[in-house]
Amino acid sequence: MRRIISKKSSRCMLCLASILLTISLLFVAVFSGEARAGGTGTLDAPAAPTNANSAMYTLTDIYNQLNTGTAGTKRTTTFGEPSGAPADATGFTLNDIQGKLPALDGSAAGVAEVATGKTFWGLTAGAWGLQTGSMGSTTFASKTCANAFGSLSSGYYIGTGLNTEASLISSNIKKGATICGQTGSNTVLDVSDATAAATDILPGKTAYIANSNAGGTTGTMPSTAFSGISCQTAFGSLSSGYYTGTTLSAEATLATGNIKANTTICGIQGKTEVVDTTTGSAAAQGDILTGKTAFANGAQLTGTRYPSPVLASGSWPNPRFTLIYCGTSGGGPCNGTGTSSCGEANTDDVVVDNLTGLMWSRNAGIDANYWGASSDDDSTNGYTNNTVIASVNSAKLCNYNDWRMPSINELKSLVDYTQFYPALPYGHPFVNVAVGYYWSSTSYNTSPQSAWIVSIPDGFVDSKWKSDSYYVWPVHSGQ
Repeated sequence: MRRIISKKSSRCMLCLASILLTISLLFVAVFSGEARAGGTGTLDAPAAPTNANSAMYTLTDIYNQLNTGTAGTKRTTTFGEPSGAPADATGFTLNDIQGKLPALDGSAAGVAEVATGKTFWGLTAGAWGLQTGSMGSTTFASKTCANAFGSLSSGYYIGTGLNTEASLISSNIKKGATICGQTGSNTVLDVSDATAAATDILPGKTAYIANSNAGGTTGTMPSTAFSGISCQTAFGSLSSGYYTGTTLSAEATLATGNIKANTTICGIQGKTEVVDTTTGSAAAQGDILTGKTAFANGAQLTGTRYPSPVLASGSWPNPRFTLIYCGTSGGGPCNGTGTSSCGEANTDDVVVDNLTGLMWSRNAGIDANYWGASSDDDSTNGYTNNTVIASVNSAKLCNYNDWRMPSINELKSLVDYTQFYPALPYGHPFVNVAVGYYWSSTSYNTSPQSAWIVSIPDGFVDSKWKSDSYYVWPVHSGQ
């Protein structure tokens, strides 16, 4: 059995050796033929692996030199077996290198189109490879900007011999023009169409007009004093010329407060608030709120009208309050409820008191803060400058930006002493009513550092330091 196996193995080994020999001979024949077809190349290694001279350039070296001009490097030591296969295939193929080789280009430059002595790589048939230019150079001998450049022969010119032109500067060229690359000055103008004369220019002042001398034309406009002339004088009777204003008669009543709005008299603009009141139709008793003043038909009127027609009639409104739905994100009053822009009774809504006509924020607990802009504020700035009020106006609650702090009387108008915790009318629509004090805008008359407050839980009225922090309930004067 062993002899049979040995004979079969011997025959197989002979077959394998024969096949490998045939492949090796074909490989040598192919590459030898390829070397012979290409020229004088050889397949022999330059040296043994144990010799540093066995180093050769890689395909990557050849690709990089063709691609970027980076010269290749060869190892300087003996060949060493790599520790393992490369992690990634990062080399370049013969196809990659072929793609970087120069190709024939019939429109490429020739030697006559490159400066003499400069080398370049020729890309045309018959001039392939490293070439040296032969295009001659010519100086600008005796050539200036004024010469007709069209008469110059074509070729490469060096500019060191170009004659200079001393007068070719910006200040000698008109604005908007460019001569031989020099742009004209913005102050050099053609004044031929000027219509002024010396008598149209103030004395001692110069300007350039047609036919001016080198220094321009000096004005000769006659000067006349305003001797005895006042604003009431008929200006049409004055002679033309230059007038000095130092002797113009003073007019004490010529002030902005004495001139109607949108009117200018002798250069004085009328005051915005000065208006013709003849068209005013208001009557003090019926059209102006109590304590408020207005002007109508030449007279100042002090109103006596109640804040609400309901109070004037002596009747009591039913219902007392009307809930107004407001659109989201600063939207104004909207009709109906349940839509995407008009929520069903939310804290962005407002409430109208049908008794007083005032509009209140439905949210009674927006925030607590100092009375005014600062803790020691003893003015009435808290009326609109309170930080809570400023925030509400900035957000434009229900699209209004003139919310304010209520006066003490306005705040007390909400109190119902038949109710407790809070002392507000039964069935009121307000939300987030705080158990605490609410600021009014009314300062305490004997102590400006204090202001009146109302305790909403029980309706108690007191005064507190403006530096204290209490709730603020924004109010609006009405729709």
